[in-house]
Amino acid sequence: MTFKAGVFVWTVANDYGARIPDDDTKGAMSVSLFKVNDGMNRMETVAEAVALAQQYRAQGIDFMPWGVARGFSLAGAKAEGALAGEYAAATNSPYVLDLEPYPDDYWQGIPGTPQAFIEGYNSTANRHPLRLCPDARNSGLNLEKWVAAQPGAIWHPQAYYTAFHMPMNVGIMAAIRPLLNAGIPVAQIYPVLPLYIDTPGEPSIPGSEVKQAINLVAQWGYPGIAFWRRGLMSPDQVSTMLAMDDPFTPAPPPPGPSLKQQALAAIEVARQSVEEMPD
Repeated sequence: MTFKAGVFVWTVANDYGARIPDDDTKGAMSVSLFKVNDGMNRMETVAEAVALAQQYRAQGIDFMPWGVARGFSLAGAKAEGALAGEYAAATNSPYVLDLEPYPDDYWQGIPGTPQAFIEGYNSTANRHPLRLCPDARNSGLNLEKWVAAQPGAIWHPQAYYTAFHMPMNVGIMAAIRPLLNAGIPVAQIYPVLPLYIDTPGEPSIPGSEVKQAINLVAQWGYPGIAFWRRGLMSPDQVSTMLAMDDPFTPAPPPPGPSLKQQALAAIEVARQSVEEMPD
C-alpha cells in the first residue's frame, strides 16, 4: 500500500496560496488536520469548516479540525472546550487540541482547566472523541490530568526534532517519552514529524530523511504518524513518500493453496490412506 499520512494545515493562504487544489490526493495526504480556532477566535466559522470537510472528503481525504486552547480560567477553558466540540460535531470528526506549555501564548497550566475544557467539549461534541497534540517535553500542561480524564484518547506528540536541535532518534523520543511515562500505550501514540523546506530558522529536510524518520517510528512499533505541515512539503518529500510502501500497514499473508492444489493434496492423503489399509 502506498504511504500517506495526516498532514496539518494552518490556513489556506499559508499552506496553499490561493485555494485548495481540486485533487490534493496527488500529494501524500490521507487526512487534512485543519486549524479552525485559536482560543475563542474562530479562524473558520463552523459553516466554513463543514464546507472544507466536504471539499476534502470529496477527494477521498478525511478531515479533522484542530485548534489551540489557552485555559486562562476555568470558565475560559470550558468555553474553549465547548467551541472545539462544536467543530467536532459539525464536521463529524474528532477534534485535535494543540497543547503547548508556554503561558505567553499557549496553555496556562491552571489547576482544574483540563477537566473544565473536557466538560465543555463533551457538552457539544456529540460524542466525537478528543485527540491531544502536546509538546510534552516540559511541565505545565497538567499532563497527568489530561491522561486521567481521557484514558482512550489518541495522542499526537509534537516530535519536531529539527526545531529541538536534536538528532532524529533523540528528538522524536524526547517528544514521546513523557507520554509513555504517563502510562499512555504505544498503540495510542501517533507522533507528528516535521516537514521543513526552505523555512527561515529551520534546516531543510530532504525526502530521504523524511523516509528515515517514518521508518524509525514504524520500527519502534507506533501505529502511525502525522506531519507538520502542508505548506512546507517539498516535491522531493512528496515523491519519496508516494514511492514508499506503508510501513505501518502489515504485509498481507502469503496466498493460500489454490483449489486445485487443495484437491490434489486431498487425493494424495486418500491414496496414502488406502495404501496403509490391510489387504
